[in-house]
Amino acid sequence: MNSIRVIEDIGLVTITVLRKGGTLGNLTVDYTTIDGTATAGQDYTSISGSLTFSNGETTKTLQIPIIDDAVTEPDETFTLVLRASNLETLGAPATLVVTLQDRSTVPAISANAVPVVEGNTGTTTEALFTFTLSAATGRLVTANYATANLDAFGSPSCSNPGTDYETASGTITFQPGNTSVNVPVKICGDNSAEATERFRISLTNPVNAVVDFSPATETILDDDFLELLLEDSGPVVNQVAALDAFLMLRDPFRVALPDWLATTESDRNTRVMFFVRGLQLNPGEFPSAVNVVIIDNNNLSFTTRAEDVRAVPNTDFTQVVFRLPGNMHPGTYTVSVVVHFQTSNAGTIRIAP
Repeated sequence: MNSIRVIEDIGLVTITVLRKGGTLGNLTVDYTTIDGTATAGQDYTSISGSLTFSNGETTKTLQIPIIDDAVTEPDETFTLVLRASNLETLGAPATLVVTLQDRSTVPAISANAVPVVEGNTGTTTEALFTFTLSAATGRLVTANYATANLDAFGSPSCSNPGTDYETASGTITFQPGNTSVNVPVKICGDNSAEATERFRISLTNPVNAVVDFSPATETILDDDFLELLLEDSGPVVNQVAALDAFLMLRDPFRVALPDWLATTESDRNTRVMFFVRGLQLNPGEFPSAVNVVIIDNNNLSFTTRAEDVRAVPNTDFTQVVFRLPGNMHPGTYTVSVVVHFQTSNAGTIRIAP
């Protein structure tokens, strides 16, 4: 950072000088302040001196008194400069521009969030919202915060089914002189393939500040994928591990059930059952959220919705049952699954004459 902003009511501005690139031996650097549009003795108190880092030390601080006057004035600047007899001991930045703002200035709160990878079931990841004050002030600054769903689903605990993150609310507080506050939010891992999801955090009721942003948005990056289970050594390449859901027979499948099979269903089209890894319905979501895409050799596409989706006990895959469209002709078809904006690998099924 080569510049900072402070409001003149702060009294003292604290500057941290870091030693990097090694800590062996002693190291001394000189410092001094230089007027810009701000004037020493009127707007701030000039300082100068030396900082000595002993062997192993990495941090030193110095303080610059700021003069709080009754005059309303525009922003003014001065510079803190580091110097050393050996220029190689100085890294960037070696100068810091300090902007003084009038005591009537109301600082603004902005926010930032870095995308996080979701993780697997049983694990959690911490998403960090960073709230920043536009200028350091001598006043205590507070604001209330609360998370809200976008396409990610939040609940009080990761143990609740379908939870993407744990909801959070409370108050952020900037102590006098501080300009940064972090709010952690727990991200819940799962093994369900889904699109990138987002939620947000909003600020309300700011005290001694204004909110200078739209609600900050956190992005949860999914690290799972849909896998349609295939036969290890099927009769054709990439044969889907599928069964007739009524007769429990492997393919080739007939579009319609045989006449001799008694059923209470008026719709006698065959239902096909296959299995998918990485598929989990969200709370309240119906099986129809799962689409089965079927493509013939002429690239003609059929899309049908699943009629039944359920987890297979003691496994990591899900059973999907769908209805064969009535206008399918005999031949080999490519099948894939689409759900939560994710598409599985493709496999093949055969339709009998």
